Amino acid sequence: MSLREEENPVGASCPNQSNSRSKRRRRRSVKKVKAVKHYSSDHQKLLVGEGGLTSLREEENSVGASCPNQPNSSKRRMRRSGKKVKWLKHYSSNLAGEGNLTSLSEEESSGAKCPNQPNSVRRRRIRSEKKVKWLKHYSSDHRILLVGEGDFSFSRSLAMTFGDASNIVATSLDSCDVVIKKYKGAKTNLENLHSLGAQLLHEVDALQMKLHRDLQMQKFDRIIFNFPHAGFLGLEDDQRVIKMHRNLVCGFLKNASGMLRPKGEVHVTHKTSDPFQSWNIEELATQNSLILLELMEFKLEDYPGYSNKRGDGKRSDASFPLGECSTYKFVLFSKGNPIKEDGLCNCDPPLRRVEHISWSKNNPNRRFMGCPKYKGPDSEHCKSIDWIDPSLSGRYKKAMYEIRRERDEKEKLIESLTHQRKEKEVAIAALVIEKIQKEKLTESLTHQRKEKDVANAALAMEKIQKEKLTEALKSQSKEMDSYKEKLMESQTRRRNEKEAGIEALRKEKIQKEKLMESVKSLNKEIDAYKIWMNKLYKRCLMIFVVLVVSYWCS
Repeated sequence: MSLREEENPVGASCPNQSNSRSKRRRRRSVKKVKAVKHYSSDHQKLLVGEGGLTSLREEENSVGASCPNQPNSSKRRMRRSGKKVKWLKHYSSNLAGEGNLTSLSEEESSGAKCPNQPNSVRRRRIRSEKKVKWLKHYSSDHRILLVGEGDFSFSRSLAMTFGDASNIVATSLDSCDVVIKKYKGAKTNLENLHSLGAQLLHEVDALQMKLHRDLQMQKFDRIIFNFPHAGFLGLEDDQRVIKMHRNLVCGFLKNASGMLRPKGEVHVTHKTSDPFQSWNIEELATQNSLILLELMEFKLEDYPGYSNKRGDGKRSDASFPLGECSTYKFVLFSKGNPIKEDGLCNCDPPLRRVEHISWSKNNPNRRFMGCPKYKGPDSEHCKSIDWIDPSLSGRYKKAMYEIRRERDEKEKLIESLTHQRKEKEVAIAALVIEKIQKEKLTESLTHQRKEKDVANAALAMEKIQKEKLTEALKSQSKEMDSYKEKLMESQTRRRNEKEAGIEALRKEKIQKEKLMESVKSLNKEIDAYKIWMNKLYKRCLMIFVVLVVSYWCS
């Protein structure tokens, strides 16, 4: 018999027992003992491998006991377990030790939280809850690598549209100081990208980027290289310069093909006019296990804030004319499942598969995804077939084939009857058109006759008007002749009068000239008389003087 059983009936205690221990046992023994299945509130229990401590909480609820030696962390778990338990399928909010965070996120959506969840997992869960944003071919969920950035305006355009740049890795060939020195807006773009969480790498060579210490362990959904260019080292149509550009693009594609995630894409934006077409980017992609998925027209206005730059020489910050340009989308080439997943056939180059319906004897009325060149069992195509519908049994195949054959015969008969009916309709329509044309011809002749009558009447009226006009002109001409005669007479009279006046003036002039001559002769006589008188005066004066002198002398 146990010590507790001895104490209960007799109330005695063990003489070798300490007072405090015996008192505690006595106090516990006074409480009412509760039991659940094999366990009672009087048992001291150790529970191993408990997750959310639901068993302990259920026992507490039923027996009213608690673990006196339980550590504080366990007590906190018990307090949490006292909260309302929420369930998702077979899991509750009290589960612990979950290894798969997907289950944990589903459980959290039902109302529970993981207190020990690391910050990185929380950030991932918050990102997954955000709305996915798209800009043309790129989304905020894509892990994007941008190669050969100039002023980082394209990266900034993506980041500003997404509102977050944590999935963007932007690289440049130049160092940070050189980029800021070459491009006016580079510093602002870099600051914006850094504030939005982008990873910025400088001095990254596109020919060796997969060996870069910050990129060699990363994989991407989209790798972008806008307008690759080896530098302005001569004329663009020079074969030596074209070879340098091709080497750059080939090296980039070689590196990018090893940095793609499954179903990842490499995007190269390039001019499609001459001489840039001679770069043959598709051929370079084929050499590096890449195939063309799609060729999309590139428009600068689709990317707000993006400004293309020359990137080399004294005018490195200047933009260049785009003209006709497109974005080449490349994916990894494979003969197996990757092409089928991407919807491509086994042609060279691969084409996007389309849905067909087979009507062969072995597979009647069975849908499949195949080469777009497929036009029937005897057509030339790459034999790329992925069945959509399951195969039928032999009896159903035969019945389906016979039904199809009968339907084809009926369709041919209907087609021939339809063709005959159409021919008859065409003949009737021709007759109707001929009748209409005859009616129109009769109407046109009647109309022409009426027009001729009207024209004749108009001509008669015009003739009468001409006669009247002729008479009027004749009367006017007579009046004009009489007026001319009168005018000639008046002019003759005036001319005669003028001539008579001129003659009178001439005569008057002659008279004046004669008068002037007479006046002149008179003036001469007066002058001679004056001279004679002067001489006479002088002679008389001399005679007087002589007489006076002779008088005085005598």
